[in-house]
Amino acid sequence: MTEVSVGSPKECVRHRIGLFGHFGDINFGNESTLQSLLYHLRRNLPNSEITCICTNPSAAGRAYGIATLPMNGLVLKPLWLRRNSLARFVRRLVVGIPSEPYRWLQALRARVCRCKLLFVSGGAGPVYGPAGRFLVKAALRLANFRSYRDAATKQFLTDLGIQTRDDRVYPDLAFSLPKSAIPTDPVRRGARPIVGLGLMLYAGRQSVDRPSEAVYADYLESLVVFVRWLLAHDYDVRLLTGDICDRPAVGHFVELLKERSVLYEEGRIIDDPVLSVEHLLWQLSNTDVVVATRFHNVLLALLLNKPAISISFHQKCDSLMSAMGLSEYCQDIKHLGSERLIEQFCELQKNAPWLKSLIEEKTEQFRNDLDDQYNVIFKEILTG
Repeated sequence: MTEVSVGSPKECVRHRIGLFGHFGDINFGNESTLQSLLYHLRRNLPNSEITCICTNPSAAGRAYGIATLPMNGLVLKPLWLRRNSLARFVRRLVVGIPSEPYRWLQALRARVCRCKLLFVSGGAGPVYGPAGRFLVKAALRLANFRSYRDAATKQFLTDLGIQTRDDRVYPDLAFSLPKSAIPTDPVRRGARPIVGLGLMLYAGRQSVDRPSEAVYADYLESLVVFVRWLLAHDYDVRLLTGDICDRPAVGHFVELLKERSVLYEEGRIIDDPVLSVEHLLWQLSNTDVVVATRFHNVLLALLLNKPAISISFHQKCDSLMSAMGLSEYCQDIKHLGSERLIEQFCELQKNAPWLKSLIEEKTEQFRNDLDDQYNVIFKEILTG
């Protein structure tokens, strides 16, 4: 959830704005929302003093030319920690849980200092533990403004006991990336159509209380069958990721292709590691259709007017596809079937011209909706 805190003492005309979140080149979805927010902040409040309080302050400072502060003592999660379930559990006990009260106290401190606290186009849920639910409620109750990226988030928080009647629902901030950031003239590679395949590590872990590794194994097996079909039907495949931690998933997938004797000529499967939001956008622009798991892989593909199928690991994926009018091109990760995926892909291709028109209309609508939100937060709240 993107948090914005603002201080503007009477003796100082210049706004001091703090952006709080998991930023700094690790997750390209988070980075795309930060880039969107920075662009519109600079456009609407050009004299603002911006500080980003984040998980990787050195990277964020270099990338965006802004002042930064660390969110907590542990700046990055190394890949070895992400792969080790015991290490993740220990870290959660030693760092994760103790850091949540710290973050809540930081929000409280902002309010005590008479800063305005805004939660902008946030997503939430599921939260399984009572401590987590308490901290979510405590932080949100301090806010001057709250908006959510989908109705499911608002309903989840209503069910937690948050008074959400006056809260608003706006699209994800990444829909407001400046049009200048969207690649317009991609350099195509080869004559065959290219399918972007977005892979995610341990894809089932965020959608259930007690995830099973079997979900991940079945997920990869289904995608191997799907890619075998694509290659046989004269499509090339570009492997995509949305987070640095997803790189091992690419290795697992390529190894499984070998184990299942999926043979292909060199260049038929393209694997260029994603290094930044800009690089991800360029890779997406060099596809014709996208089938992806990461939420922002799908969202950014739609922003580029690419027909897309979402392999949903979380309610936010379902909400996105529903809002786009594309629910029939969404499939639950826990019940992913290769036959159904191939059927969806064929339908997507058949309806592509009409769908591209729909996607273009919806993304423009979402841009306009977010412009309305920026007017609210920058004009009515921050300068009101």
